[in-house]
Amino acid sequence: MELKEFLNLVRREKFVFFGLWATIVCLALFTLYVQPKQYQVESSFVLGRQQVKNEKATSGEGEKYDYYYQLEANKRLVEMMINLLSDESFQEKVFSGQIKSIPSGEKKFIIKHWRGKKGGAGYFRVYVVGHNLEQTGLVAEAIGKEFKEFIGDINSKQSNFIVLKSGKPVAQEKTKPYSLTMLTSFLFGLLVSLVFVLLKDYLRENVKSDVDKK
Repeated sequence: MELKEFLNLVRREKFVFFGLWATIVCLALFTLYVQPKQYQVESSFVLGRQQVKNEKATSGEGEKYDYYYQLEANKRLVEMMINLLSDESFQEKVFSGQIKSIPSGEKKFIIKHWRGKKGGAGYFRVYVVGHNLEQTGLVAEAIGKEFKEFIGDINSKQSNFIVLKSGKPVAQEKTKPYSLTMLTSFLFGLLVSLVFVLLKDYLRENVKSDVDKK
């Protein structure tokens, strides 16, 4: 089909074409609008170490080696702690105690959407998303508590004591992505509308051809 024929087809089916296109965009925006609010709580953590200075590391070169080793150890420990978020036993510990009453559906939603993000050596953040601000904040606090217990278990097995410091959690309402939804529904609606009018024209031509043969 040439461009001129295609434009004529769109012009002929303009009410169907633009009507379907507008309907898809409006439905996408309305669906986003009626979705419940979501809240995000961000917690920041920093790893440090308290240890007796190594007597062999009295030179500047030895101190640099120890510092490098600590940085690498902190990076690995951060990865371990972020991976804990996907561990089922860790998740069960988080949702025990005071927040045991959170509905199972909300619990699954929170677990699905929480995530950790690495920063510099020994620094990382955890983001918790939920539909209830108070519950989301309690989950963030519980994660911090379990992280500290995890570090405590490590410290009980070694003399190189690890210190985990956490900042005050920051809570905010998540902004609904209206711009992104508008763009994606606009493109998707355009595609669906084009396919629909082309399919409609194809079927009409086939029916017409069958009638002419008879």
